[in-house]
Amino acid sequence: YTIQIDMSGGTDPKLVIAVTDSTPPGVPGGAAVPKPTPEPTPIPLPFIDVSDLAWYFGDVYFVWANGLMIGTADDLFSPDASVTRGMIVTVLHRLAGEPDIDDDGEAFDDVSADAWYAKAVAWARTNGIVLGVGDNLFAPDAQITRQDLTTILSRRADSAGTQLPVKREYTSFPDETEIADYAKAAAEAFFKAGIINGRDDGLFDPTGTATRAEFAAMLRRLDDAEE
Repeated sequence: YTIQIDMSGGTDPKLVIAVTDSTPPGVPGGAAVPKPTPEPTPIPLPFIDVSDLAWYFGDVYFVWANGLMIGTADDLFSPDASVTRGMIVTVLHRLAGEPDIDDDGEAFDDVSADAWYAKAVAWARTNGIVLGVGDNLFAPDAQITRQDLTTILSRRADSAGTQLPVKREYTSFPDETEIADYAKAAAEAFFKAGIINGRDDGLFDPTGTATRAEFAAMLRRLDDAEE
């Protein structure tokens, strides 16, 4: 409020007090104008080998911020490094909330009960997400191929009851004939849903090893599909 004193009036001065309401329009009772809530500042990635211009930056941020994947060192993510089969099921187990299972069931001969990935492998086998590589072996330390990663993620989606969207037509890959029969349905469904793409040359490269960046990207896209 503003108080004005007018002492004019010649030989008979009068005291005049004028009160002016300076309350901003639309703000009843003179309340302060509310300030807009600032956007939260994202926590920066701790990895010096992941540029914010990299195609996988958002994917790495997603898996890191959600506690699905950690770095290979304090400040490294190693986006181009390969992923092992043991790592894959461990991340998927985390994605599911690390549920316990009542019965470990039949264990793979090459997965000891005290292995860091044992519970994850048991969970994945119980839910039909992994079947092994034959002869009751899981090969936890083997680098996972792109077709095996696609197949395992497809089984995980089926286990979660996910109905994958169809965002585009399947045009097939130039190396289509090299995709194993067991992986063809998963490759087609994931391509239609926009979860997988070919590499720079357009090839699916089914037996090539999947990288940590590719795995992060597929996890984020699969999460988008499940929403």
